[in-house]
Amino acid sequence: MKRKKKEKKVNNRYEKMGFLDGYFTAIVLSVVFALFANAITGWFILTVLLLLPVFSAAYAFAASRALTAELLPTEKTVAKGESMNVTLSVRNKMPLPSPMIRVIPVTSEGFFADNGDEKCFIPPRGESLIALKYTARMWGAAYVGAKEIRVCGLLGIASFKVKAPLPVKVGVIPDIAEIPADSPIVKALSEICAYGGDSEDTREGRLGLTGLAGTEHREYMPGDPIKRINWKLSARTDSLMIRLSDEIASSKQLLVLDRANLLSDDMRGVAAERAVEGFLGILFSLIRLGFDAVAAVYLDGLWQSYTIERAEDIDPLRTSLASFEFMWESNAERLPAAEISEHPTAIICTPLADKALMKLAADAGGADVTYAASVYDGKDAGVWVFGSDFGFSSIERGEGNG
Repeated sequence: MKRKKKEKKVNNRYEKMGFLDGYFTAIVLSVVFALFANAITGWFILTVLLLLPVFSAAYAFAASRALTAELLPTEKTVAKGESMNVTLSVRNKMPLPSPMIRVIPVTSEGFFADNGDEKCFIPPRGESLIALKYTARMWGAAYVGAKEIRVCGLLGIASFKVKAPLPVKVGVIPDIAEIPADSPIVKALSEICAYGGDSEDTREGRLGLTGLAGTEHREYMPGDPIKRINWKLSARTDSLMIRLSDEIASSKQLLVLDRANLLSDDMRGVAAERAVEGFLGILFSLIRLGFDAVAAVYLDGLWQSYTIERAEDIDPLRTSLASFEFMWESNAERLPAAEISEHPTAIICTPLADKALMKLAADAGGADVTYAASVYDGKDAGVWVFGSDFGFSSIERGEGNG
């Protein structure tokens, strides 16, 4: 992207130099013509050429006051990876055509301007529609539109600004992270969702497990609910084992998207996107395993809950997350304390798993909390770190009690 910007600057410089070279060549030729051919005609041409920059600047200034611009209604959301057009309408009130106008689009981390600077002429008392093309390349809300509109003089020496309409905010709908069903985080979360916060020893004591398939278990058969698979026992017996106990939690599992992003500026964007898409990926994985879930997200000034029972229920949540924005400081509203206190378990997805977040979750009480974070430098058990591709090899769990 930086290379393209440099290339545009170089091309504009060469273009301007080409105009100036031609202008100065015309001055020299007019002087030669006046001295050696026809003095009256030559000096007249020279005078016109010398006054041309003044006339051009005056004309461009007048045009800048006669032009108006507005953004036509545009989409408020766009899917990540898709392209969109933002249409700018420029009107000319003069009875003469405008000089060349140059539209510089707004660029951001989330949107890439495909066509760069746009140049055109506006007909007398006419209107031109300029399409600014964008590609959404990163989740999050960002602004699109005209950063600057300039009327350029004939020689490219003078230019004047036209009042540009305010850019509009467009949200990029996040992807759902593809987390493999056999990844350790999915297996661990399925255990947590099935038995809440019980330890392995508590579960085995309560169910009378001996480490071998007994009356509480049988081998998996096609059609059995995946959520009844005992992954730990299956690993020991080298075959999929199904629980026969009815003590599997029936309540919906709570997933919370932390609303704070306390990372430095250079890390915020990627970490935020990874937390949001990982949040959706975990949600989809649980639904795929047969669990129901409640997703808690802070939108429009309050915590909102989405009941997710089928994969299709995730789509409205994805669209809503296009307008979700992290806050840059921690406070008491960082988590939905009341919601967390009402559930036996909670999974919190966050850009940064820090001590302040863990304290807020602990103070809420009730839930046994598991964290899925984009960034974490501690070693607490119960914290998972998303890798760049959300794959099996790039998700690790903290070890120890520190």
